[in-house]
Amino acid sequence: MSRQNPSTRRAVEAIRAGAPAEEAGHTGDTNGAAMRVAPVGIACPPDDLERLVDRVVGISAVTHGTSAGLAGAAAVAAAVSVGVAGTTDVPGTVALAVRAARLAARGVRTVGGEGDDVADRISWACELVRGRSPEDGLNLVVARVGTGLATRESVPAAFAVLTLAGDDAWLAARLAASAGGDADTVAAMAGTMTGARVGASAFPPDAVRTVRDVNALELDTLAERSGVARRKARIVLVLLKRHGLVREHRGGGWERLQSRLTAVDLSADLTDYEQRRVQDRAKLQSMISYNQSAQCRTRFLLEYFGEPAPVDWTCGNCDACDTQRAYAERTRRAVALA
Repeated sequence: MSRQNPSTRRAVEAIRAGAPAEEAGHTGDTNGAAMRVAPVGIACPPDDLERLVDRVVGISAVTHGTSAGLAGAAAVAAAVSVGVAGTTDVPGTVALAVRAARLAARGVRTVGGEGDDVADRISWACELVRGRSPEDGLNLVVARVGTGLATRESVPAAFAVLTLAGDDAWLAARLAASAGGDADTVAAMAGTMTGARVGASAFPPDAVRTVRDVNALELDTLAERSGVARRKARIVLVLLKRHGLVREHRGGGWERLQSRLTAVDLSADLTDYEQRRVQDRAKLQSMISYNQSAQCRTRFLLEYFGEPAPVDWTCGNCDACDTQRAYAERTRRAVALA
């Protein structure tokens, strides 16, 4: 167990000693849960934040059941989720992550001193480095935020690096890796959160090739053989992992634990996924219709949310109303000239 996170090691030892699983993680305040939580962010969309946080708590509490451990994991998962969904606004990503951290920490035991609020420290760390050069910002992270094993240091540090790097995922990974302390974990979190926003193509091909070769990653091959997109292949793997049929190794490798993978009943998981896919598709279509419609924007939104409006009512203030007025005026002038 030498390679395990300290909190995970303590939880495993507690369970082996007879402690109930729900109590094993009551001292887990280090960053292991936050480091490994990205699949939850990939599988759970950001528009149902409470559901996402429930999933994070469900898989993390057994080893990292403190307010700090769960808040840090929820923050990272939320940032990954909103990135996969297509959001590239860093302040908005941080704001959602802070909300998720607060949701996860509600009513949970604290370790390491009262007032060690991970959500507040994420906000503070991001403000601390905002507008600074990467070099100056990283120096502040090292000197004031910290990059140790504790969640209250490493997770805010990762979000500060995200703020410094913006859309440059390779810069985020390199900055965090050079910070000292638990640099590999900070880099993993910062690189994951940034990479979720911009995609794997943001990393240099040589670096990606090295990581895949060293860790024997075959996700692209798996996706190609299965006939589904790479992201969907990972979602399926996460579902299989949930049922104990595969294991994910640190670095991204996967190991099959049972030979008959077709024996598991994934119907409930797949139904849930399909329902969310249909809902997401409907929302996307509504957004497209909103952008393409010549109808009053305010009226469109009122009708979308089920609010009644008189038959001929328009707001008179949006771009669509302006266009309709201009068209009516041109038509009136044309008629008058005729």
